[in-house]
Amino acid sequence: MEQIDNPVLEAPGYIFQLTSFPATCGDSFWLTYGTLDDQHHVLIDGGTASGDANIGKHIEKLPNNSELELMIVTHYDSDHIEGIRKLLLADSLPIHIKEIWFNDYDRLDTSIELETFGARMGEELAILINKHDIPWNISFNEKAVVISSENPKSLPIVTLPGGLKLTLLSPYQKQLSELKPVWEQQILNLDKEAGYGAKIGKRKLENFGSTAPEFEKLWKNTFSGDNDEGNGSSIAVLAEFNGKSILFSADAFSEVIMKSLDILERKKITLLKVSHHGGSRNTDPKLIDQIDCRHFLFSTNKGSKPTEQTLAYILKSTQNPTFYFNYKSQNTKDWENDISKMEYGYHTQYPSEEALSIDVHKITED
Repeated sequence: MEQIDNPVLEAPGYIFQLTSFPATCGDSFWLTYGTLDDQHHVLIDGGTASGDANIGKHIEKLPNNSELELMIVTHYDSDHIEGIRKLLLADSLPIHIKEIWFNDYDRLDTSIELETFGARMGEELAILINKHDIPWNISFNEKAVVISSENPKSLPIVTLPGGLKLTLLSPYQKQLSELKPVWEQQILNLDKEAGYGAKIGKRKLENFGSTAPEFEKLWKNTFSGDNDEGNGSSIAVLAEFNGKSILFSADAFSEVIMKSLDILERKKITLLKVSHHGGSRNTDPKLIDQIDCRHFLFSTNKGSKPTEQTLAYILKSTQNPTFYFNYKSQNTKDWENDISKMEYGYHTQYPSEEALSIDVHKITED
């Protein structure tokens, strides 16, 4: 795909707004970009089963002629896919979807155990995409959303109407190939045939108290990376508009993101959506060292995430970072510790209403 420049637009009134829905333990993001008079929209993931309600409420506030330029379902785990599946179960859609990116079984290359029923949800989503006749992976010639070469000299780039530039960072073919046999086994366990879809709640929070973490001890821990095939298959993109950028990492592996950023020779990132809800096995400290970023978004209400380990990695390598949390849960409230804030120089931001809204266009990077 041809690389297109993404110049900074000088005229006033430009919008680059990210809404992080309260998606329980999952991910769901609504991105609005463009101008006050010409707004465009992208939806990335739908969270768990309650996620469709958040999306529906947001759509109700939009002008009647609004469209989704793109819907991305990063991978088949329930905390990313289930809200989308419920949204598409309706007889008619609340908004016109111009394209969806999703890698179903038929788009996994042929060249353990994952989250329960993940493959089943993937098959069901395939049925619903066909039911509504939504254009599917059109930007990739209806094939997989994937970096096809293991040693590419450039990465796939798609520029959406209105000027949003998306660079694919994950997955590579290796990650999709590793998912295929796991998908097959899960469907066989349901007495079905893999690929049949294309052919035809809330969790209790744990109380961790309010003791400030001992960061110095955490910094000495050795990083051990994720090996979950479903997480590895995640579609991760770098979204750029008017000189600002968001790295949507889904649940992708750090090693894959780092490899792609090396190809891009890219360090500056305005906002990083931290992988796998801030789990300790998905944010390698080498990734934090590699990028130039001071703003980090965590999406989860699960008591064990984000982990103290992940935030410690960020604090070790980042001056004056801002942590954005889409829930003020027992776990995330612990980061309001004033002594820790003064000692380690970080800032926090929480949702003021139902969802966390971040005006990316106004973030100061220096």
